[in-house]
Amino acid sequence: MSLTTLVRQTMAFYFENASNVDNARNYQKFIKRLPPISAHYTQPVGVFVTLSHNGKSRACWGSAFPRYKSISEATVAATLGALTKEYRYKPISSGEWQKLKSQVTVVKSLEPIRNLQGQNPLCDGLMVRQNGGSGVILPGEARDATYQLTLCKLKAGIQPGQKFQLYRMVADVYH
Repeated sequence: MSLTTLVRQTMAFYFENASNVDNARNYQKFIKRLPPISAHYTQPVGVFVTLSHNGKSRACWGSAFPRYKSISEATVAATLGALTKEYRYKPISSGEWQKLKSQVTVVKSLEPIRNLQGQNPLCDGLMVRQNGGSGVILPGEARDATYQLTLCKLKAGIQPGQKFQLYRMVADVYH
């Protein structure tokens, strides 16, 4: 089973159980119902799930850091987060989810960097951190590194002149 198929199955599960939201949000119950997962998907890693329609983002949720024991569990949790916690867009409706395209970004590593030299935003994500806050732009979300940094700083609430740490996000993206 591919990660994008897992996203679709998670959305179907969520909307089939939407009348009992607590049950639908319980990813552990869903994980137990899944067919066997490839050994490739069993390690703990950071995962983001992005849902889009006609090339425009409708929801994105996840973490750059491992929070679950496997890629499959992180994918289910990120999908449910995109459906229930995304605050930047209107909630996804039960009549809309089947039209959405899913993308799963699996974080392989976060490498501290001193500057944007060598940063390729089409292939590499970027994370900025300052005082416990952070901002992430996934691979392909920006066309140039300077714009990628500007977006990250905005997400993190970093003001001009404030110091921050930069990290290159090396990731695999599944469509």
